[in-house]
Amino acid sequence: MTDVVYAYPDFGPLTNPAFKQATQQGIKIGTAFSPIGDDVVPDTVAASVVQNSDDLGAKYVKFLDDAKKDGTAKILLVGGPASNSQDPATIDAMKKAIADTGADVEWLQTNPVVGNWDTAATAKAMAAVVAKYPQIDGVATTDTAVTPAIVRAFQAAGRPLPAIAGGSACALRRGMLRYAACAPGSCATSGRDSTALSKPGCEPSLAASSRAGAGAAG
Repeated sequence: MTDVVYAYPDFGPLTNPAFKQATQQGIKIGTAFSPIGDDVVPDTVAASVVQNSDDLGAKYVKFLDDAKKDGTAKILLVGGPASNSQDPATIDAMKKAIADTGADVEWLQTNPVVGNWDTAATAKAMAAVVAKYPQIDGVATTDTAVTPAIVRAFQAAGRPLPAIAGGSACALRRGMLRYAACAPGSCATSGRDSTALSKPGCEPSLAASSRAGAGAAG
C-alpha cells in the first residue's frame, strides 16, 4: 500500500480531486511550489515544499537588466501548462524586484508564454512570440530544459539571441543543455540548483532537448 505521494501540481486545481481521494484513503500528499491552503493546493494536503520565488525573481531581474547594456530590457517569461502555480509566482516576484530595485526592465506581456514545459510546444509558442515582438532582449523560463527550443526560435528567425534566465540548474548538470564556446564568465549558475543564466553570445549545444532529458551528445 502507498503511504505517501509527492506530487508536482503542474496542472493547478485540476489535481485537487485526486489529492482529496488519496487523503480520504489515508495517503499523505506532499506538493512542490504550492503553499498549502491557497486556491491551488487545499489545506488537506499534508506538506508542501515552496521555493523562494522572491530570491529567484530578484536574480532573474538583475541578470536580465545587467545583460542589456543600453536602454530598457524588454522581456517575457516562457512557462509551463496553463494554470500551473509556478509561472504566476515567478512573474509576481520579478515584478516586485523591478519595482523594488528600479531595474530598467519592461514586460512585453505579463502573462506567460504557454510552453507546457515541453520543447515542441515551446518551439511553436516561441515562433509566434518572436514574430510578434520586434525586440526581445531577455527571456525567463521556469524550466531550463526547454531552452534549446527558445534558442532555435530566434535562430530560425535570424534574430539575435536574448539573455536567458531559468530555473532548475540541475537540468544543465544532467546534460540536457551543455554550454559550449562561452566567453569566460558569461554563463553562470547562481543559488543552490535554483538559477541558470546565459548571456547573449553564450551559444548552447542543441544536441538534446526533452523534459525527460536524454544527455547531450559529445
